[in-house]
Amino acid sequence: PYGGNYWSNFTDTDLYGGPYQNETGNDGIWDHPYVIDGNNTDNYPLTEPLRSEYYTLTIVASTGGSTFPEPDVYTYEVRSVLNVTARTNTGYSFMHWLLDGEEQHGDTTTLFMCSNHTLEAVFADITPPNITAVSQNPTKDSVTWNDDVAINATVIDLASGVKRVSLTYNNGSFWTPVNMTSISGNAWVANIPTFPQCTNVTYAITVEDNAGNIITSKNLGYDLGYQVDPEITLP
Repeated sequence: PYGGNYWSNFTDTDLYGGPYQNETGNDGIWDHPYVIDGNNTDNYPLTEPLRSEYYTLTIVASTGGSTFPEPDVYTYEVRSVLNVTARTNTGYSFMHWLLDGEEQHGDTTTLFMCSNHTLEAVFADITPPNITAVSQNPTKDSVTWNDDVAINATVIDLASGVKRVSLTYNNGSFWTPVNMTSISGNAWVANIPTFPQCTNVTYAITVEDNAGNIITSKNLGYDLGYQVDPEITLP
């Protein structure tokens, strides 16, 4: 038992504890009941007045969401019971809670304030990057046998950020990967080397963000490629 009340006019022994006050070891409760009147008895009179105890709850949230109550440091009286709910931003998913470093699941978690706690809401980016534009220079209808072809792409990821942009191209025999280079802002570029006349070249761009989401230019719905112009024999 937590105990009853404290009675300033009552003293007794505190040698025992337990529900029946017969287990060896003091517990802050007098060993014998306190008789209030003919109809009322406090079976667990306290040896000292109750002291108010308070504990702190520190709530934090990773990128991608928030909580209710909002992330902050709160103070609660001992034995308080409270619920904390995760609020997820668009494009993210709620993963789990970390309560004092231990995982807990469910959008809402219940805490019993019998000590200080740190509670973190962990969210994950689930939205792949966006390839908004792909172009090449020279254009697909004007590549000659002595042209390097510059492939340009605009890549945007507003959540975790772009980790890697790569180009793979095929000259009809095998695929060759090339890392694309960021040249300014969201612009990326890579070069495809020269090929003999009439070579058919196809290529694709793959983007990965820092959360591991991947997209390729195949998702754009059209083929990327060109044919090296054949030599023209003048009469």
